[in-house]
Amino acid sequence: DKSTYRVSFGQVKEKGVIAPSANLDYFKRYNVRSVVTHDITKWFTTQVDASYANSFRSIPFNSGFNEATNFPILVPITDTVSTPSGLSGINGTPKNLVLNSAPITTKNSDIRFMGRGIIKPLKGLTITGEYTYDNLKIDQTSYDKGITVVNPTNFQSQSRGTGSYALYNETSVYR
Repeated sequence: DKSTYRVSFGQVKEKGVIAPSANLDYFKRYNVRSVVTHDITKWFTTQVDASYANSFRSIPFNSGFNEATNFPILVPITDTVSTPSGLSGINGTPKNLVLNSAPITTKNSDIRFMGRGIIKPLKGLTITGEYTYDNLKIDQTSYDKGITVVNPTNFQSQSRGTGSYALYNETSVYR
């Protein structure tokens, strides 16, 4: 009788790049995995593989990435700016679009168990049987917050966002 095992653990924490101080753009994940193998006889081996992963992602509804890549160099980058008519408002820079948006949050969790039996009845012949149970759950919430900003390239007032809210839940079980 011979047994082997391994256990691993991983963790990730990352912040976004457009406006890290807003705490709207980040990713966190941790996962655990273990495998146990037991040679019951010379011709029969069993394995059990178990894993759990959990992740949480938050991104601003208006990510600011499109705006950041196309944003002109010579525009005011202050927090507020005025229109030609004198109306003062939020400057529509990528940073301010992110700071004034609501996040899309996505939580994933995955529990997986796998059992395996390996039979070697004859030299050169291996028969493997497996059973897997996988439970994947996804929860996502989004809010397209409506805001009015002043476009820093033409100094015109413009509305962003629809004010709509969405909730999405899915659970998938595979056997």
